[in-house]
Amino acid sequence: MLRILSYLVTVPLAILLIALAVANRGPVTLSLDPLSPETPVLTVTIPIYLALFAALGLGIFIGGMSTWFSQGKWRKVARERRFEVAKWRREADHFKATAEKAKTVATGAPALAAPESQRPAA
Repeated sequence: MLRILSYLVTVPLAILLIALAVANRGPVTLSLDPLSPETPVLTVTIPIYLALFAALGLGIFIGGMSTWFSQGKWRKVARERRFEVAKWRREADHFKATAEKAKTVATGAPALAAPESQRPAA
């Protein structure tokens, strides 16, 4: 079900991006020199769709990194709580085993009784 939903989103998006790239094949000159716009030293001539895709990719990357860093405190809290839960589980298991051992010693019954087929005949 999830795979079908993924295809329903991905295929139309891919078709749209391909159509955008085909429609915007014209070259554009990007100037990387803000101090001299009349005679720029650092220029790159690329198709406009490449500039659009690069800007989109850069925006996704920057947004993802900012989200990752802003959620860092929650990941730290989750990690600490996961270790605390493991510690409490180990302690509970230890107490459970100790209680079983004390119960067995107090009643005199073995912890696990042998099956009927393995008991000695009386």
